[in-house]
Amino acid sequence: MLAILQRLFARRACRGAQPRQDSEGLRSEDPTERRRVVRQLRQPDPLLYLARHDSEPVVRDAAVDRLRTLLVGGAPGLTLADREATLTICDDSTLIAHVARRGREPAIRQAAVRLVEGDRLLQEIIREDTDPDVREAARQRLSS
Repeated sequence: MLAILQRLFARRACRGAQPRQDSEGLRSEDPTERRRVVRQLRQPDPLLYLARHDSEPVVRDAAVDRLRTLLVGGAPGLTLADREATLTICDDSTLIAHVARRGREPAIRQAAVRLVEGDRLLQEIIREDTDPDVREAARQRLSS
């Protein structure tokens, strides 16, 4: 258990740091090339960085779109724990709401519900989510 917590906090500590420049495409001056590379990334850390800091709106939008896809459905090598940890540091309320509605696993939807802002969305989740635990988490958030 301690090893898991240490890994989680180590990952959080490096969140928001500039992505490793493994790919020539991310170093490119051409936003079209950077956007192409972003669409193929499988780890959330560089996507979070690019969504917040890239100079071009098309690259930032592509990073948010890719991040949304990864958080909702996952990717090879990206664990549920990684996705939940990414959600906890995400400051995009639209992205969090999307995951709360559309996350593949109940656990990721439940993690998003804990971060959701807005009674209207919580009421929608209570009415429409298929998992009773997710609905209950929304009820608890709504009543608090």
